[in-house]
Amino acid sequence: MSLSINTLFSSFGNSSTNNSFTSGLYSSLSEYSSIKSGTYKKLVSSYYNKTNSTDKTDSTTSASKNKLNKSAIVQKQELSEVKDAADDLYSSASKLTDTSSKGLFKKADKVTSDITSAVKSFVKDYNSLVKEAGDTTNSKVTGKVSYMTSQTNAYRSTLDKIGITVNDDKTLSIDEDVFGKSDISDVKKVFNGSSSMAYQTFVRASDISSTAESAGNSVTSYGADGMYNNYYNSAYNWYL
Repeated sequence: MSLSINTLFSSFGNSSTNNSFTSGLYSSLSEYSSIKSGTYKKLVSSYYNKTNSTDKTDSTTSASKNKLNKSAIVQKQELSEVKDAADDLYSSASKLTDTSSKGLFKKADKVTSDITSAVKSFVKDYNSLVKEAGDTTNSKVTGKVSYMTSQTNAYRSTLDKIGITVNDDKTLSIDEDVFGKSDISDVKKVFNGSSSMAYQTFVRASDISSTAESAGNSVTSYGADGMYNNYYNSAYNWYL
């Protein structure tokens, strides 16, 4: 209570003081009653519950923002990897489709080790692009890769004839023994010249590379919370 024992006894002789004393006493007793009944505790508990609820909401919002930032960073990285895989396939397809005097098939009358090596690289790069595209959700990229695999599937029987199988997951596999014994003319139909399957893949790879690059550049560089959404420079966020 706010009143002392001295105040209690010294104020009995004064009417106005008694009134003041009585009012103060009732006020103090009222406060004491509130404390005793737990009203203060309920009030304080209510306050902190609301505060904790707000903190949790802020925490959830922050977590959601971080998730969005992570999503943007991952998406840019995935598209970058698709582009790299498409560029590799473009390069390996270009080597096979070359009809110049320096081309692999120009003077070949049978399947050579150089041709086998080049086709193996093509298969490896093709599979890499299919797998990398499977990790991205960008519809433009996945649509173009799907178109490429559909074109390849149209050559299924021809590919099978030279020891190359179109698998259920749309990747390719090569039987080197069968391929090495294949007729060179059959191999050229698939891999050499502008009418070959490899040339169509060459065109598709170039298109996929451009699409993946454009899609990666369109991903927002900064998130709603000001974090920098770039895979290679995400460490910059530590300084913000």
